[in-house]
Parts: sequence; structure tokens; C-alpha cells
Amino acid sequence: MGRRERSERAESVGRRERSERAESVGRRERSERAESVGRRERSERAESVGRRERSERAESVGRRERSERAESVPRVDPAALGELDWISVRDGFPVDDVLRSFATITGVQPRIVQRINDFHTMQAMVAAGLGVALVARHAVTHPGVVGIEIADVRAARIVEVATRPGAHRRPAIAAVLSALDAAVAALGP
Repeated sequence: MGRRERSERAESVGRRERSERAESVGRRERSERAESVGRRERSERAESVGRRERSERAESVGRRERSERAESVPRVDPAALGELDWISVRDGFPVDDVLRSFATITGVQPRIVQRINDFHTMQAMVAAGLGVALVARHAVTHPGVVGIEIADVRAARIVEVATRPGAHRRPAIAAVLSALDAAVAALGP
């Protein structure tokens, strides 16, 4: 056998071995990618299920807590609050509009002694005895403040969500929208 034949055979064997190695590497890479995609998809599904379960648990707990609070929150006649000092927000804000409605119901213009747009500071002032304030029941967080429902005064809040077209199909945005829907549904009528 001549040098050329040995060279051609060696080259042929080399090409075949390189081809087999490349094919083997390709199969392994495809397998690893498929496995990685599968892991990621399983992880995303599990995370989605976990988020949904946490959201449902939170919604259930929230409904129960709101129900318990609603049963224990004292109610007061609006006329009984007419002569008190009030801490309110600046003119034109939604809480101020509700306070104006309150004035219409009671026939007494509230005496506003302070206007501030920070509910935490407002509650600290109420806790210090500087007046009373009108805040959403879900915004009462200060331990020194007690929520009291004002009878015959109903207020609502409108929350709007804007997204790009088709954005609701993205998992993160869908989760936020779902959580907002659940929170609204839990509030009840």
C-alpha cells in the first residue's frame, strides 16, 4: 500500500471520526438545550402555580381579615363628627372631595386645621391627638389610630391599568393584572 493510499485512508478515517465527534457533540448539545428548556418550563410552571396559590391564599386571608374588621369596626353618625378638628389633604384631591360630600350630608363645614398629602404623617398627627382624618380603611396602618366607619358615607376609588397591546400575555404582567383583579374581587361590592 502506497503512501497516497495510507494518506487517503487516514484522511477518510479522520473525516469520519471528526464527523462522528461533531454529530455526538451536536446531539449532546441539543439534548442539553432540550433538558435546559424543559427545566426552565417546569420551573416557570411551578412558579406560576406557586404564585397563583399564594395569591389565592392571600385573597382568602384578606377576605377573612376584612370580614372580621368589618364586624369589629365601630360606626359613627356623620353629624357627631361635624365640630371636630380635621386633618385633610390639599384641595382637589379625592379625599378632599369625600370630605366635601361629608359636609353636604352633615350640613356642617369641617374645620380643617392641617392639610398634608402623606397618610403616614396624617395618621401620626391623629395619633398625637391633633385632629381626625378621613382615609381609606385599607390605608389605616398606624398602631395608635383606630378606624371608624362613617355611616351613610360611601366612597370609591378608580384604579386604571394601562399596558401595551398584547402585554397581558407576558407572565409578569398577567400576574400583576390577576393580583389586581383578585384584590378588587376580595373587596366586595
